[in-house]
Amino acid sequence: MAAFGVLTSSTNVEFPSPRGWGVSVLKALHSDWLLRLSYARTYDSVVKPGTVCVVYSPRIGCHTEIVSTKDSFSGLRFGAMRAVHLKSYARVGLGVGISFNSIRDFGRGETSGQVADLELPLGGEIGYLAMLHIRISPVPHFPLVLTAGLQQHWVHFDGCSDPPIYAPFCGVDAFTETEVGIAYVIG
Repeated sequence: MAAFGVLTSSTNVEFPSPRGWGVSVLKALHSDWLLRLSYARTYDSVVKPGTVCVVYSPRIGCHTEIVSTKDSFSGLRFGAMRAVHLKSYARVGLGVGISFNSIRDFGRGETSGQVADLELPLGGEIGYLAMLHIRISPVPHFPLVLTAGLQQHWVHFDGCSDPPIYAPFCGVDAFTETEVGIAYVIG
């Protein structure tokens, strides 16, 4: 069982550099394969020009102002990795995975306080992962180990809409995620 911090960079304008946390369970199959189940949650906030309206359907009283958004992105991930043992104290895993994600985004105009014009996905966003994970045991036979990981995560968002509605969660976005944490090893 591991707990880790996450630093991310992204191609999505609403998530330029999210940070967060996660937990994972890693199961070794024989000595060469690893299965990983994890949950990660990241947060970001952005301040930029945007559109706010009094009413959105039909669009009434719309204008541009500075909009502040607060976003969270969470997902359950499953992956398989090929393990390579380096000496007796380090193990590297390289593999692929799939993720099931949800996004929350809340934006308001800083002047008017009106809700920002923003199309969100309906939920259940599917993603794909390329993973590199390292486990280092600095003290032999001690159950706590250091973990680190680098993941490239592609998420397909289905929050598409016709203009003029702002739809930043439409199509595929790439997230580069760095994890650093600590794990408790059983057995």
